[in-house]
Amino acid sequence: MPEVSVTMEVPYGHRLMSHLGKCATLHGHNGLVEVIVRGPLNAHGMVIDFHDLRTVLHECLDKLDHAMLLQDSDAYVNILRTAGSVLPLKLVTLPVPPTAENIAQMIRDFLHAKGLYSRVRFYETRDCYAEANGTTEPALFLTEVI
Repeated sequence: MPEVSVTMEVPYGHRLMSHLGKCATLHGHNGLVEVIVRGPLNAHGMVIDFHDLRTVLHECLDKLDHAMLLQDSDAYVNILRTAGSVLPLKLVTLPVPPTAENIAQMIRDFLHAKGLYSRVRFYETRDCYAEANGTTEPALFLTEVI
């Protein structure tokens, strides 16, 4: 079955509460998202128009773009909510740790909800990525965007 792919950048920040290394502190990444969509060809001979795929992916990534991603139980959430009332801040909370694996799954679930059955590679750095495909895990969605 044919596949098409688009890639988009998404700068974001996060921290991992239970991490024993550097990721326990607030820090940022210039993430790269590669989406591979597989399906039958439509009447125009395409799986999906690249523009349409970019539009849907942008809808998802706009929520993450220049945002601080934190697990909703993280103590920093309340601190940043308070700071956000006086400083420009985009805070996104998740029910799970904001790891590359969970972010990839969340993007895949968003696309799946739009009827696009895809494989998502989320590059936290240019050398390291997590991949999500299929629908075996429970769906992940953002719980809050401030």
